[in-house]
Amino acid sequence: MPHAGRSRRADAPDRSPDWREVQAARLAAGLGIDAAARAVFNTTAAWERWEADPARDTAARRMPAAAWWLFRLRTGQAQLADLPPITAAE
Repeated sequence: MPHAGRSRRADAPDRSPDWREVQAARLAAGLGIDAAARAVFNTTAAWERWEADPARDTAARRMPAAAWWLFRLRTGQAQLADLPPITAAE
């Protein structure tokens, strides 16, 4: 069961990215793991867990959607206009 508030739909704006997407975005930005982690105000260890293949590493974790958006915004891989609007219910 997904975490409350997180969707598993590939096109959902609040979804956590797959480890392959995290790695591809970092490489596209031309950043090492240390710099990528600093870009989202997190630790190198956390970033390494986000890029870990869960089939091979029990420490693997999904990157939070907020960190995913922040990284993509800071590296020019997403624009503010790409964010979904905030509705009154949220």
